[in-house]
Amino acid sequence: MTSTESKYSFSYPAPLAYYQKIDLGHTIIYQRNDGITEIHCSDDFTYDLHHIQANHQALKRIADEKKLIKLTIAGRFTSVTSEFREYMAQGFHRYYIEAECFLIHSLAQRLIAQF
Repeated sequence: MTSTESKYSFSYPAPLAYYQKIDLGHTIIYQRNDGITEIHCSDDFTYDLHHIQANHQALKRIADEKKLIKLTIAGRFTSVTSEFREYMAQGFHRYYIEAECFLIHSLAQRLIAQF
């Protein structure tokens, strides 16, 4: 691995038209030109509480007291911990997310998303 390569891999390509990119390592957040916030989760990764909190802090900064329309694209073989699910169930993100959609790759991810 060269110094310019990330230790994380993303199977989904960047959107064609975006004006802002925030790379958190495990997650890349794009502000698309059409107003949608597109979030790419890394492949083969288990998201924990501190990862989702970092994502939410970045989204809060982007929202700037407005509400976002968010598209989250799960990475291949990506999962989440029980602490992650518990935090999400509290709904803190409702203050800056107007609508959200998830693109998933497996039945396991679908089951987790339904919680």
